[in-house]
Amino acid sequence: MDDELKFITEMSFTLRRWRSAIDAELEPIGLFGSLWATFWWIAESETPPIQRELADRIGVGGPSLVHQLDVLEKQGLVCRKPSPDDRRSKQINLTPKGQTVFKRIHEISASLARDAFSDLSKAELRNARNAIRKIRKALLSRKDEVIHARKRKS
Repeated sequence: MDDELKFITEMSFTLRRWRSAIDAELEPIGLFGSLWATFWWIAESETPPIQRELADRIGVGGPSLVHQLDVLEKQGLVCRKPSPDDRRSKQINLTPKGQTVFKRIHEISASLARDAFSDLSKAELRNARNAIRKIRKALLSRKDEVIHARKRKS
């Protein structure tokens, strides 16, 4: 197997282990699977994200995101409001309860990350993060090229 495929395989299995570990930690809070990741993206956004943009950012379809937002809203963690820029679009906002829960999730995630990365130097971690960013950028570029090629054929 090529080094690139070995790297992707390791990264994929590592991500699955991370998700499994974080799911176990966050289950008592009621967040698991893709739900906590969606909640994380909302909480980490500099401004309340627009529902459509959030779906694109996290790479899920609209119906999947709507279901996740319904669950988060029922838990009292987020609320959807019309965007002040476009009343047809919905902004996703954290509630006060959501802000409190996010602080706890951040603490749990930071603790797990410290344990997971304890054998890496800061330089190794920085290099790995930079490599992953470059890979993600290349994959997004490739996806855009494929989408544009399909549109030209239609």
